[in-house]
Order: sequence, then structure tokens, then C-alpha cells
Amino acid sequence: MPFSHDTQINIPYTLPQNNELQMIFQFEIADMDGEPESPMKARKWTLSTLKEIIGRWQMDMIAAGGWNSL
Repeated sequence: MPFSHDTQINIPYTLPQNNELQMIFQFEIADMDGEPESPMKARKWTLSTLKEIIGRWQMDMIAAGGWNSL
């Protein structure tokens, strides 16, 4: 399965009761500086975008009982 930026799809993989993964390494932050159709073409990003991505992952994972890397 390809990686998804949707936290709700990824959360079940890290839940302790599912015995699958201990932690998720998400790459949404790495993807935000490249154009979706051409990842090697630089794209401008803002601090608010970075904060939104980190905050969403941290809050969603913690709320569900999972764990992800920064």
C-alpha cells in the first residue's frame, strides 16, 4: 500500500492491540516542498503549513493511542 497523508488510514497500524508497527515515519513534511506532479521542482511553503502538518499528525496519533516520528 502506498503511503497516505491521511492520518486516519495510518493510525490502525500503530495501535498496540493490533501488534503491527510500533511507530510510523510519515513523509508529508518532506513532500510539502516539491510539486505533486514534479517532486524535483521546488515549491514554496509556509511555516503555518509546517505547523499544520506536524500538529495534525501529533494530535491525531496521540488521540488514537498511536505514535509517529517527527
